Amino acid sequence: MPAGPYPTKQQFLAHAARLTALEQSSGGGAAPAAGALSDAHYAGIQLPGSTTPALVSRVLLTPTADLTGPGSYVGLSLQGATGLSAQNVQVEVLTMRAAIPIEVTGVTEENGFALIHTPPFLFGHNGDHVRVTLTPPISLPSANGAVISTLSAEVRDENGVVLPGVLVGANLTPTPVVAAPGPIGPAAMPVVRRPSGYAFREGHTELVLEAGQVPVLRVFHQGEWYGTPMALESAGGPPV
Repeated sequence: MPAGPYPTKQQFLAHAARLTALEQSSGGGAAPAAGALSDAHYAGIQLPGSTTPALVSRVLLTPTADLTGPGSYVGLSLQGATGLSAQNVQVEVLTMRAAIPIEVTGVTEENGFALIHTPPFLFGHNGDHVRVTLTPPISLPSANGAVISTLSAEVRDENGVVLPGVLVGANLTPTPVVAAPGPIGPAAMPVVRRPSGYAFREGHTELVLEAGQVPVLRVFHQGEWYGTPMALESAGGPPV
């Protein structure tokens, strides 16, 4: 790989692991203790070493086939971004139904990255995108050519015009989530518990497993949670 400012995939992964440890040690993004911890999915772009600058107003990140399943993330990083604050960056998860705004709780800089911090959010389902809007537009190092990536990126300039063939360094910061051991039924989305109060996906279904409590099946619909406690199977009766 040519020499340049962009880290290798291994460095990206190590960087993400450090961020996850920091989030958990400070209480931000820490998963609840109940249930089993699922693996978080790494999501990032590995770039060649070009440093051609691009004035960028918007980046749209889309899963590629290398992102094998949904993950839980606590923000993202942009390579080479400087001067960002929580006031001039906007993050949204775009689903097939809606654009879900994700709160930006802060921006820090580390090793050439702007680290955009958010509460945990799910990303990686079919039809998902993460949209990052920068106001005002900022200059980012860019690269043209082949990449090894779990994300693809659409980059727009200060006029909102797509910059064809231009990629910017980006990485989503994974964090563990609390999950049941399997899906509810055939073709169902994974059974995942997320901390309440964050940007829930319309139609999101989750199985809440609390120690000493009856399991509860919940659905998020039109801004409200609906829940049904699960009844114990009758002794000797058929499974429900």
